[in-house]
Amino acid sequence: MTEQSIPLIEALSITVSIEQSLIESRFFEVFETDSAELKNTLMEIDDDTLKHREKANKELQKHKKNQ
Repeated sequence: MTEQSIPLIEALSITVSIEQSLIESRFFEVFETDSAELKNTLMEIDDDTLKHREKANKELQKHKKNQ
């Protein structure tokens, strides 16, 4: 198997797109459960996804400006 790399801007763009889709679809809210632990975990993942999307988007915009 050969290793292939993709440009950083493309990787960041894909990251932002995937995470935006997860957020818009409320992916982590679709699970109905009585488990408080699972609810908390899903809320944490949702929050982390929001934060990561913002961080990736800032990096993407920074690298686009420097092109």
